[in-house]
Amino acid sequence: MYDTARLARAKGLKNIMVSAGYINREPLEELLKYMDVVKIDLKGFDESFYKDYVGGRLEYVKETLLTLKKSGVFFEVVNLVVPGLNDDKESLKSLIAWIRKELGPDVPLFFQDSRLIIR
Repeated sequence: MYDTARLARAKGLKNIMVSAGYINREPLEELLKYMDVVKIDLKGFDESFYKDYVGGRLEYVKETLLTLKKSGVFFEVVNLVVPGLNDDKESLKSLIAWIRKELGPDVPLFFQDSRLIIR
């Protein structure tokens, strides 16, 4: 992705990255030098959900989001809502509050209902 983005930028093209946010800080910082827009798919806002259903750690995705904020690259967050798994009100309230406090009120946040894409 880095090599392609660098070549595209050299040709005057724009670069968009869609990611689950699981990337180490140093490579992300290098990659962001060539990104114009980033979309992060935040799978939920509970460590146990990430561990049990995603096989990862929410902490790492939060770190990616904070790195994006510091970079100045435009980014947005999409939360895939899976009814019965990551849709409890307290978790969603925590997600919204964290984004507002840590990333700012101007960061676009979208909610996508899994029932609309899983058939």
